Amino acid sequence: MLDFTASPAVIRAVVEGERLSLGYQANPAFGAELARIDPLPHQRLAVYQHLLPQTRLRFLLADDAEAGKTIMAGLYSQTVFY
Repeated sequence: MLDFTASPAVIRAVVEGERLSLGYQANPAFGAELARIDPLPHQRLAVYQHLLPQTRLRFLLADDAEAGKTIMAGLYSQTVFY
């Protein structure tokens, strides 16, 4: 028998936790959605079209100064190790 006496805030927290725990299966860019940053288009392209499709990462991430290499490395690691 179902019990509907729980607080709506508790139910929302449980549902949100479940959504976050399974979100990476439906969305390959889930790491970017969880990050507190807004990656630029060239950063998304580098991570999701060049780095992630490789079975074994052997990639030199070299770009101009202030181009966001740290952000790209963070997106990659968050997506792979999440």
